[in-house]
Amino acid sequence: MPAKRTTKPKKTVRVKPAQDNLRKIAAQLRKVATSFPGAHEDYPWGERVVKGPNDKVFVFLGDPYMLDGQLSFTVKLPRSGPSVLKMPFAKPCGYGLGKHGWVTIRIDSDDRDVPPIGVMSAWVEESFAAVNAPAGARPKRR
Repeated sequence: MPAKRTTKPKKTVRVKPAQDNLRKIAAQLRKVATSFPGAHEDYPWGERVVKGPNDKVFVFLGDPYMLDGQLSFTVKLPRSGPSVLKMPFAKPCGYGLGKHGWVTIRIDSDDRDVPPIGVMSAWVEESFAAVNAPAGARPKRR
């Protein structure tokens, strides 16, 4: 007699090619974020964040498969924030952080106006500098 199964069988999840592209972008952003001196990943609320050497979060990185197939990340943009917020995929961060320059970027797999990785990397760099670096200092990557 076969043993009784106590767990449900896992479902196969199909990933759209566009979602796969978003995962690649998320991996590139993660690589950029962790390239700064003293930067390290943490999971304080079940979401991937990257903290700087002073242990302050400078980027919240949601994985596309976690957020309904969307690439989602949040960065602090004191200089470029006002212009980024004019883009359709950007909005001020919730929890009152938006008024302090935090911007949430959410890109759907169907979006055609995905910014280049260089632009998104620059946002991560600006956020690192805003949260971790002394005023006027530019971050150096490892």
